[in-house]
Amino acid sequence: MEALKKSLGNKDGKIQILRGLAIISVVIIHTYPVGIFGVFLRPFVNYAVALFIFLSGYLTKTDIPSYKTTIFKRVKKVVIPYLLWSVIYMIPQGFENFGLNLLTGRTCGTFYYVFVYVQFVLLTPLIAKLAKSKYRWIGLFITPLFSIVVKYILHLSGYAAVGSSYNYWFVAWFIFYYLGMLLGNNIIIIKKNNALNIVMYSVAILLSCCEGFLWYKFGDINMATSQLRLTSIATSLASIVLAYHYIRTDKKVSRGVIAKVLILLGNTSFGIFLSHILIKNILEVTAVWKYAVFPINAVVVLGMSAICVLIGKKILRKASWILGL
Repeated sequence: MEALKKSLGNKDGKIQILRGLAIISVVIIHTYPVGIFGVFLRPFVNYAVALFIFLSGYLTKTDIPSYKTTIFKRVKKVVIPYLLWSVIYMIPQGFENFGLNLLTGRTCGTFYYVFVYVQFVLLTPLIAKLAKSKYRWIGLFITPLFSIVVKYILHLSGYAAVGSSYNYWFVAWFIFYYLGMLLGNNIIIIKKNNALNIVMYSVAILLSCCEGFLWYKFGDINMATSQLRLTSIATSLASIVLAYHYIRTDKKVSRGVIAKVLILLGNTSFGIFLSHILIKNILEVTAVWKYAVFPINAVVVLGMSAICVLIGKKILRKASWILGL
């Protein structure tokens, strides 16, 4: 409850609300029914990982007295929980190729995010230099160019396997972290224009739905739902612009129930991220799970994950960070 009260402050509360929305979308992505429904659902929730990465960049200063200290703290904060949860997730697999999977973020299908995040933390000094240089615009083209090469040219040329590991590398998500750093440090400013922002978001969603449907008709479900094809990147950027203006608005954070729930989810988002696949796997072997259709299954997984994180925080107290709670 102390974390909730603390987060009711203006900027911090907004950041946590956005994290709450992002973790809801992450759980939805892992619980929706595969098929045509998912193809049209994904454009609305594909922003999730991009938003988390954007917020990390947004909260990163380009002028830090000691990058070594900052980098160590950030890496320690995610790597230790990652190590412990990796052991938990690898138990059913018998620890086959554990070392390699651990080093490459493959101990759990969703843990690529930690692998990518650590890359960004380690590269922050270089990214900050680029952001402050006169060539800063180059950084905005890295992700789109790599997306064209990996997700389209190589994919259509018969090298689809190359793209299967693409989401594990920082270049795939670079534009989101980089844009966050640019906006968070006021190096660039995007003027608020609600009408234009909504139109851009709507167009991006429409294009993403159309592209997703085409890939689905071609029999490629992975591309149909990918977060890293061009139209998905566009929807994530449109969502990020809306999030950016929400953070910067002078309007205070609502103290209503919905805002408090979102802040609570935001405060526990990393713990939910680490644990929700385990909760889902456990629930899937129960007799009642077959009746938990979408979105009920998403609500159950999200709720139980949040409750487990809160109980863990209560029991472990100051040591709860070790498990990422």
